[in-house]
Amino acid sequence: MNRLWIKVGFALLSGLAFQPPVHAQSEPAIPAGLQNALGMLPVPGIKDALGDMITDLKKTACGNGIAGCYTAKKTVAGLPLQLYFYTRSTNQTFLLVANTRMALPNAFNKKTLGLLDGTQVVDPIFSVSVGDFSLTGKDMPADLRAIVASSYYAVDALTFPSGMQMTSHAGIKGLLGPVIHTVMGVPVQDFTVRAGVVLPIPVDITSGASLAASLPLTDLDKMKSAGKDLPEGFFEFQLAPGKTIKGGLGMNPGVELTDATLYATNLGVVGYKGNVTIPGSKRKFITFFEMPVLPTGAADLLNVKFGLAAKVLTLEDYANVAISMATSQAPGGSFVKDIKKYEDKIFLATKPLSVFKLKNPEAMPAEYKFGDPSKPFPAAKAFNILLLGPLASEGGTSGPLLRVFDDVVVLGQKIGKMKVIVGTGGLRGNVSADLIFKMGPLGKLGVKMATNVEINQDRQLVEMKGNVLGRVLEVSMNGASVAVRSPATCATPFEISLDAQITAETDDGGLDLAKLLDASAGANVDPSKLQGCIGEDLKKALNWVSTTGSALGGYTAGEANKALNKIAADAAAEYNKAKNAARNLANSSTNEANNAFKSMGNAFKGMGKKKHKDGPDKRFDPSVFDWDYYYDTRGTAWGNTDLVAHWRDIGFNEGRRGSYEFDINFYKQHNGLNSSNSNILNHWLGDGINQCLQASPDFSLQALMNRYPGSGCRDTLNWWIESGGMDSGLNGKPGSTSGIPLPTELHKGPKKLAP
Repeated sequence: MNRLWIKVGFALLSGLAFQPPVHAQSEPAIPAGLQNALGMLPVPGIKDALGDMITDLKKTACGNGIAGCYTAKKTVAGLPLQLYFYTRSTNQTFLLVANTRMALPNAFNKKTLGLLDGTQVVDPIFSVSVGDFSLTGKDMPADLRAIVASSYYAVDALTFPSGMQMTSHAGIKGLLGPVIHTVMGVPVQDFTVRAGVVLPIPVDITSGASLAASLPLTDLDKMKSAGKDLPEGFFEFQLAPGKTIKGGLGMNPGVELTDATLYATNLGVVGYKGNVTIPGSKRKFITFFEMPVLPTGAADLLNVKFGLAAKVLTLEDYANVAISMATSQAPGGSFVKDIKKYEDKIFLATKPLSVFKLKNPEAMPAEYKFGDPSKPFPAAKAFNILLLGPLASEGGTSGPLLRVFDDVVVLGQKIGKMKVIVGTGGLRGNVSADLIFKMGPLGKLGVKMATNVEINQDRQLVEMKGNVLGRVLEVSMNGASVAVRSPATCATPFEISLDAQITAETDDGGLDLAKLLDASAGANVDPSKLQGCIGEDLKKALNWVSTTGSALGGYTAGEANKALNKIAADAAAEYNKAKNAARNLANSSTNEANNAFKSMGNAFKGMGKKKHKDGPDKRFDPSVFDWDYYYDTRGTAWGNTDLVAHWRDIGFNEGRRGSYEFDINFYKQHNGLNSSNSNILNHWLGDGINQCLQASPDFSLQALMNRYPGSGCRDTLNWWIESGGMDSGLNGKPGSTSGIPLPTELHKGPKKLAP
């Protein structure tokens, strides 16, 4: 694009020194520099008529904190002019309105005039302002308000930047029209434009004779810095309210632009700001677009700037934006590389993507409206969708690409900041968050949920996945459905299985994952069908179903109890089989230990009847050693061990318990005895039995006598053993010895027995 060098004779201003203001009776105080700047405007005869017009200024009503409003009218060189002067604090602004149609004023050099050859302006407003100035309808006198209504779309407000500007209703002619049409894809003939030229007043802080020195400016350094970055001049073309541009900016034909402000600078940059509606999206976005133009007339995609902002948008909206920007109509190539390869996959996933809502943290209007102070153009940080150029690389994908970054809510859950990239690697994004959900009968639990989106040629994944107490919680989205699954574990043998339809999303409604889970109690499953749920874990799982999970549906508590009973019966059968084999083997043994065992009146259960006898080895007394009891202490873990020999050679010496009736360690402590195991054994078989002393935590000879009165302690014990003890239904448990005094000598503390 040709450079538009816009030059005005600011050199004439640089020699202005501050002069005392000129006063008439009704005239406001006006800095001489500002007055002279007004005289430099490209309006025929204005310099000669300026003094009279300023003298004619009369105060008029205004509002919004404006300290003074003044107006004057005069026809100069056949032009009906209206002059307005406004003051607000230290800001002074002149507005000069030429209430007519006229050729484009000669404020440009020949090259610029060639680009705009034939352009006429209607009701141009020239402004000279110390600072940025906004004028609302209620600040305007009736004449100015009428001009705004007829030539400026009756907007609610006009804004004038610091410096000098011409704003006008115009129809663009010359070569600039095709540039806008070719570079920006906007057909010029389809709309009326507002043509504006901003010429900042130069600030030369090194010269005391500069215009700035005569104005009440307080931040010269800031103004100088802003002046460096601002182009020497630019044209703005404002789309009429209600006018729509279809398929502009190289986007597909379904894209609609409204409230558009197009601009082109003399530095070869074209741009746009306003609202955009994307096909498939339910929202109107506020957008900006800017790119340099190469000498060939093509777009410089290395330096494209593009952004979208909305109060709330979904990833469905974002995907539609990406597809709309991938059109081959874009000058210089596609704005999102390779998206055509997986565009159809994105379309299949639009429903799942709609549950991802990104909420803009910046305060901003729902839409931008030119001339409406309540719907301003947002600040730069509100634009959460940005286009990154061909040299960009993020998230495993390369540019050109689109990036969105904002707070995300997924299925009603606030997840946190999420960055999603669309480019060569597909549409990708992920984020994790700690959430709280009701997990059936387990109640509310914290779940670390990872949220993932990945859509490319080979994969379409939209899911949430978390873990809690060894359980998996999976939320997958496919088509118009959401599936929530939490498979059973052995520790918690119930499953959660929910399915819901994705309906039309709104900013405040839609599916809520927490509410879905709150409504699900879960359902028990058969623990035996779970992988790895065997042995003790299986029994615990079945017990969970029959107790904690008894109120759940599916696999019932009754079925769990049946399974438990079968497991117990099967285990008992196997145990008894092994035990009987060991008993038979021991009974057939004729070794020394076995002979001693039998000589004491001891016997194997089911193979003989026990009797108390005096024998060579008191360790085998029936009240001291019971083969079945000893076997049950370790069960099948004994293997091929000869239990009779083990008791005699090892068990007794180690102080193990060999019977239900006698526990040597308990006997010593309970009865205050202190001696060797052999002496303790002798004490039990002698004094202990005769005195009905308690020798086991589970058996009390005295309690047995109370329940079944007999002739004495020893006879009662013999009766107990020979009758089969508790196997025959007798009760020898402690508990009815209250009031039965123990021998006095046993309360005197531990006593040493004779060796």
